[in-house]
Amino acid sequence: MPLLNDIMDHPVLGRERKRGIKLGLEQGREEGREEGERQLLLRMMDKRFGPVTASVKKRILALSVPKIERIALRLLDARSLDDLLN
Repeated sequence: MPLLNDIMDHPVLGRERKRGIKLGLEQGREEGREEGERQLLLRMMDKRFGPVTASVKKRILALSVPKIERIALRLLDARSLDDLLN
């Protein structure tokens, strides 16, 4: 005989599942923002200094968000890619 109960109706399991879904969505949005910042920085670097090498791209993709933000602000004043990254 099939069960017709929805887990979302369970007082404990439903609440915890909803909480898990909410946390997952928040985490996904945060990861998306971080990835967006990295990609934007790479596009801006490409526009300012020309094509970004694979090693520079790998380095940027590994940086934390605060470091990405600091580099993005320095991009306005940097005279070269080396000046920007050092």
